[in-house]
Amino acid sequence: MPRVMHKTALALIAALLASPAWSDTLIGNVNGMQVGADGKLERFENLLIGSDGHVVAVIGPDADYVPPRGTKVIDAHGKTLLPGLIDAHGHVLDLGMTQMTVQLVGTSSIADLQTRLRDYAAAHPRDAWIIGFGWNQELWPDKRYPTADELLYELEHYIYHRGYGPTNETLGKLTEGPVVTGFSGCRP
Repeated sequence: MPRVMHKTALALIAALLASPAWSDTLIGNVNGMQVGADGKLERFENLLIGSDGHVVAVIGPDADYVPPRGTKVIDAHGKTLLPGLIDAHGHVLDLGMTQMTVQLVGTSSIADLQTRLRDYAAAHPRDAWIIGFGWNQELWPDKRYPTADELLYELEHYIYHRGYGPTNETLGKLTEGPVVTGFSGCRP
């Protein structure tokens, strides 16, 4: 290797060894808030994040803290910081709708599904529609979708299930009432 390339390679290696490959990051000058271990709201001004991405320290407003050499410092300019916040949100309309439907999550078989449909119909005799969702046929012994006959089993209601599109079999059993596009709506 030529002498110039040799010196250049040594200089690059020395530079790489002198700089930390992974450094901590200090997010400073924040309006930080978190819930402490005691369940009370805590405020902080600095957050130290380790090279592995985990929070190393939450540093309060009264702390005299000097970051270690090589720490990357980010000035948050007083912005609000909520570490570890997981966005727990609700789909309020869906939540309300679930209160007006038969819950089919956890059904163990078509017979279990039929029982839930029958029980719901008996408890809601004035409802023209039975609306339900949530079954997983893969958890049933025969791992198959229910047929229209199985869904309509002894019911005098319209059936509506999201994601269960109308089939020729279902439409052939329709005696009156609308079919909702993309869903099955049927009445025996």
